[in-house]
Amino acid sequence: LKPFAQAWLAPSLAVLMAVLMVSAPACNARTLCFVDAGVEKGFVNSRLQKLSRYAFLGLGLTLSFIVASLILILASGWPTGGVFVASAEGTRLSEARALALGSIGAVSVIGMVVAKSARLTASLGARGLEALLMLSACLILVLSTLQHPWYLAKAFGTSNPGKVISDIMICTDDKLILYLDIFLTGCHLMLPIRWVLLWPVEVVAILLYVGVALGLGSHNTLSEIGMSALLMSLLTLCAAWGKRALEMHERTAFTALAAERTLRYEAEHKLSQITSDQAKRPEEETASIPATAYTDDLFEFGKDRSVESQLERLVKLGVREHWLIRAEELQITQHKALGKGGFGMALVAHYHGTEVVLKLPRASRDKAQTKLLLSVAAEL
Repeated sequence: LKPFAQAWLAPSLAVLMAVLMVSAPACNARTLCFVDAGVEKGFVNSRLQKLSRYAFLGLGLTLSFIVASLILILASGWPTGGVFVASAEGTRLSEARALALGSIGAVSVIGMVVAKSARLTASLGARGLEALLMLSACLILVLSTLQHPWYLAKAFGTSNPGKVISDIMICTDDKLILYLDIFLTGCHLMLPIRWVLLWPVEVVAILLYVGVALGLGSHNTLSEIGMSALLMSLLTLCAAWGKRALEMHERTAFTALAAERTLRYEAEHKLSQITSDQAKRPEEETASIPATAYTDDLFEFGKDRSVESQLERLVKLGVREHWLIRAEELQITQHKALGKGGFGMALVAHYHGTEVVLKLPRASRDKAQTKLLLSVAAEL
């Protein structure tokens, strides 16, 4: 099998790299990104809260694994931890391995703090948080490779790592590939990150294993390295394929939701025009039209309630009837007012990539707040 592995290892990796590289951001159709930059931004921003929540959970699991590994090292006897033999070089390598594990834990803690902090998440934005998580993932992959006893000894210049590694340790590449594959699978399945940012992590994981196995020297034979690389590449391609299918479904659902909301807003606009036309008719023409409740009666204004409580009632009603949208779903593109009136001013904005007119009520902190609130209710 050795000539076979030598003949097909490089071409197989070249084909894998070609498949991943042609999926780079040069072609939107293959990266699944929306052609409209505004729609793409709306799609990314809509998943910010979910991304921060699952990033915190994933990094927490990574941190738990690191803490458990360090506890096992201490329980097996510091400083060698049962991995290296009791010698000066074994102690040095064991301390380096503990440092690599601790570095993974530090990266996880920093990522958890950022994901948990609403202020930091808002300042980074969805795109910034995606980029930060992918950089952290690449760093964790490198540190995970360095904590492998065989490659750690090789990196420190040990010519024969078998002399400093304990006899009970099995230093094949299977455990390292398992680490890398578990981490890659977690990134694909847990984190709602676009595949256009995930493919560099896939490439880093594959090249990292092939690089250390061929560059530093593996305990396995060349045929075993080739087979391991091919199996790892196959697992990565399967994960990437599933991630793309899931993201395509999410993008289709997002487009359908945006289209449904747009149709609803258009229908409500036409209804308001019909109502306005009916209000302008003479009294004898509108005598047969059923009377409707006034806005202040509908929202129960005018009672002994504070402005804050009345606004809270409006928010709850909007959430219940699904017409209240989040502020981050709107992007103001023109700060110059299109017009001004008694209610406020009109600005140009984008809602999930669709150009809309945004009405802003006049800000007021004086005694006219109740009157302003009635104006807001009238607009609703």
